Amino acid sequence: IPVVLQWGDYWPLCPRYDLLRNGRTPCDQVSAPAACLDCLAPPAEHRATPPYELVPGAIRREAMHRVLGRARSWIFPSQYLADRYRRAGFKIRSEEIIPHAVPVSEPRSGNHRRLSAGNLVIGFFGAVIERKGFFMLVDACRGLEGVALHVHGPLPKGMPAPEMDWVVFHGPYRDVECSARMAAVDVVAVPSLWEEGFGTIVQHAFAAGTPVLASRIGGLPEQLMTGGGLLLPPGDVDAWRRAIIRLRDGTDLETWRDHMPPPNGFSSYAARIERILLEAIRHE
Repeated sequence: IPVVLQWGDYWPLCPRYDLLRNGRTPCDQVSAPAACLDCLAPPAEHRATPPYELVPGAIRREAMHRVLGRARSWIFPSQYLADRYRRAGFKIRSEEIIPHAVPVSEPRSGNHRRLSAGNLVIGFFGAVIERKGFFMLVDACRGLEGVALHVHGPLPKGMPAPEMDWVVFHGPYRDVECSARMAAVDVVAVPSLWEEGFGTIVQHAFAAGTPVLASRIGGLPEQLMTGGGLLLPPGDVDAWRRAIIRLRDGTDLETWRDHMPPPNGFSSYAARIERILLEAIRHE
């Protein structure tokens, strides 16, 4: 049976799937089984005597390489993700880069809000967690006149909504509501601190005709190569703050809208997937 593997995250590389140590700092030891202990192992006093404590990580890694190496071809949403797997030593016989798709309605122009002078509405979409850069974004916006942050997504369990009059929490949303919510903001912020394998939220923003401010990390830059927004250093509060002030006071948004690439729709996405599957069957 021919095997075509479509992969969009880091789970084979990292049991936490996000390549972050304890959910906070980037892990630079993906090839070392012992590195997983910091995130998954019990407290040091309860661990087995070396080298036995390394066995689970080593077994998992060997099994991933053996099983996934059987695939005839891999499908990734970004070149960055494909390269990440190659660097980790995975055997990839053939690869295809097919960006994730989103619902697309036509026309997209004219259904977004127009920025009024000195009044910038930033939209944050997704889980309010550290690796998504939400708290960094709050710090970048704090104290800026004429800037409002609208948050669409769930809060962590037990976390109360921060009480700031310039931050509005709209709560979780369904996929069918995404376009309308994004069309109601001036710019969508994607301030991720971790290596997003793709970042589908950018495609949702393009489908709504709304420009994007995104971190220069992971697969995000590939989506803004031809326009549609601005890339910024991940976690750099000052750089993000300067960019937000520039948007509030300038006209960059209109230029970004004019040069926004078309979003990836499901029709072309499905056609490319079908072609790869048929090729796998014919060559088997």
